[in-house]
Amino acid sequence: MRQRGSMSRKKKARIAAIVAAVLDGIIIIILLVALINTNLKLAKANSKLNYLSDNTDILMSEVSNLHTEFGAMLEDEASLIESWKIDVADTNFRVGQYKVDVTVVPKEYTKKTKATIYFGTTELDLKLDGFKYVGSVVLPLSETYKDNVTVLFVDGNKRQTEQLKNFDGLYNDFDGILAAHLKDIPKYSKGKLKLSSPIDYELDGKSRFQFNSFDLIIESNGIRIEKFDVAASNKKEQEENDTKTPEEAKQEAINGPVTPEKGITHPLIGTYMSNADIPVAQGANVRIYFRAVTKEGFRFEYDVFNGKTKKDDKDGFEESDKYFESNACVYDSRAGKLMIQEADYR
Repeated sequence: MRQRGSMSRKKKARIAAIVAAVLDGIIIIILLVALINTNLKLAKANSKLNYLSDNTDILMSEVSNLHTEFGAMLEDEASLIESWKIDVADTNFRVGQYKVDVTVVPKEYTKKTKATIYFGTTELDLKLDGFKYVGSVVLPLSETYKDNVTVLFVDGNKRQTEQLKNFDGLYNDFDGILAAHLKDIPKYSKGKLKLSSPIDYELDGKSRFQFNSFDLIIESNGIRIEKFDVAASNKKEQEENDTKTPEEAKQEAINGPVTPEKGITHPLIGTYMSNADIPVAQGANVRIYFRAVTKEGFRFEYDVFNGKTKKDDKDGFEESDKYFESNACVYDSRAGKLMIQEADYR
């Protein structure tokens, strides 16, 4: 009887253990399902938050754009002037002056309205010509007029002024147009000159100038002995590296090749190298420089090397600390010279 009771208890214990294990398994499954469900809900919530964040960024960007456009619209509405133009008519670098033609078109005016423009302290009374006010004035090259050009309208007792922005003066227009850098001193051996390293260059009209030509020039004792067409070289290099898309090729096949623009209208940035051996006499002053001529007749020059070849059948150049002085300058149509600030290109 005791053995039967003992067996019964053991059997019950095993059943209880099995039931407990099953229950534990069920609980674990329930917990796993709950965990998976929670993770899914968190993922959905995170996705919604990201969506809301992206939309918030887009909304804030649109609000910022609207604010900018609204501000510009208000400024335009408050403006007294429909349009204006200040064109350089003539320059004289020898005396440090230039002449500008001024045109101002007001939004409202009467025959009694008087208009005066001020370039700093320089005053010019404008004349009514149809629907616009016009005039010309001579300004000094040494002055800058950033935020210092104002138009005054007077009609009886009514006086109104408006500042003209985006005119700093002619001198600033020349700054940083042309820059270049030659790393190594050219080779000079047995009466022959040769570049020993490429020349980096940058020509940028900055929406102010367009160029008819851009050349690298080598002079010996002030006489030009070699000229390289850098613009043509740059164009050829771009054409060789230019790969047309299938659509562009298709359009070119239908319409023919695109006619290239005359002159240099875009920035030219590149590296120029020539392996030519150029005869140069001993004891000669050698100057290597870039020259860019604008459609208006301005001539920009930027030196990359100045040195004197050795005498007595010796190779190389005489020692100097001015090999790489830029001497950046611009000439007007009268051949007047104006030194300009060297661009930080090195």
